[in-house]
Amino acid sequence: PDVYESAPTPVTAFLAAAPQVAAMAMMTRIVITAFPPVLADWQQVVVFISIASMLLGSFASIGQKHIKRLMAYSSIGHMGYAL
Repeated sequence: PDVYESAPTPVTAFLAAAPQVAAMAMMTRIVITAFPPVLADWQQVVVFISIASMLLGSFASIGQKHIKRLMAYSSIGHMGYAL
């Protein structure tokens, strides 16, 4: 959130989308190709991380007064929804 607040608006817009897409693709590729026998075990971990991310993003964004910080917490919550 601090990076979003101090960055220029075009950089904030880029940070809101690009890193999440890249992280999602990388994690999917690693889990599916490197750990196929334990895929069911990884699913439980990913579900826990996604629920925690959704909760953190939702509750932390409630008290924000700056729109850029709100966007930062929103992107954390959206990453949970994407997972």
